Amino acid sequence: MRDITEAVVVVVGLMLAFMLLIGGVSSVSMAYQCSNYQEITGITTEYVFPNGCFLELDGEMVYYGEYRDRMVAEEGLKAR
Repeated sequence: MRDITEAVVVVVGLMLAFMLLIGGVSSVSMAYQCSNYQEITGITTEYVFPNGCFLELDGEMVYYGEYRDRMVAEEGLKAR
């Protein structure tokens, strides 16, 4: 019984380590994308873990997803 318990602990430990590795790589990638967006557009950005990228627009910080949705909606209205 002890061997099974040790095996379960090892497997769970490896799974947790793998999840932390994937989460860390994902976070670094998102932070890089956020800073890259700032370099390309000149809009001040800030990466906040775990929420994501925020853009400074008119003195307030706006979540990138919200900003993107606004821009898509405006482009859709212009196309009509």
